[in-house]
Amino acid sequence: MGKEEKRKTLKPSNELARPRIHRKVIMYLLVSYLSISYPNNQISKKSPMPTAIYVARPNIRRVVLVDAIKTLLLCGLFYAAVRVNIYLFLRYRVLSAEPPVYLQYAIIGVLLLLLVVELLTVYRKHTIMVYDFYPEHIELYGSKPQTLSWSMVEDVKLKRSLADRVFGTGTIILKPGFRIEHIEAPEAVFTYVQRLVTQAKGQVFEGQAGQGMAGYQNYPGGYPGSPRSSSA
Repeated sequence: MGKEEKRKTLKPSNELARPRIHRKVIMYLLVSYLSISYPNNQISKKSPMPTAIYVARPNIRRVVLVDAIKTLLLCGLFYAAVRVNIYLFLRYRVLSAEPPVYLQYAIIGVLLLLLVVELLTVYRKHTIMVYDFYPEHIELYGSKPQTLSWSMVEDVKLKRSLADRVFGTGTIILKPGFRIEHIEAPEAVFTYVQRLVTQAKGQVFEGQAGQGMAGYQNYPGGYPGSPRSSSA
């Protein structure tokens, strides 16, 4: 009786061990298939990503404050227009009495909500924007990624509004259809972009020995040729 009881107790343990053996066999077959299908470990190999020689970002403070002022002015004009309409309706007896106070509060609340939504949208849009400068091209990372080769640039312009002069920022316009918006040290970056465009088109840039470093000491984060300089 003792031997039969031992055999009965051993059977469940053997049955539990069988799935483990099957798993090992399945894993071995899977690894063998992958090694045959992808020799030399092609799955794990990745092509090295190029490193940007300069990185620029929009000035968030300038963007948010200017947009807040514009939105506040629009909300104020809208509320003033509502008040003028109410006054005219009362004067010409279109309305018998002035609207209740809670309706005015509701209008103000909606305008404030629109202001908050607008500021959050602008803040999120510009915080994810990054301009990566490469020797051959420029890339914009953000809600609408964009790439432009330096050799395709037809013209380079620097635009500075009154708000840009206050915050020390500017926008560089690359034709056709590329904008480097609201960046710091715009004059230095503008000169640097002109140099990259000239070099990409195969023209000789004057003053390479000694004068090539002039004008770049004001870069936020150092000389733009340094790897991964930042202008946040």
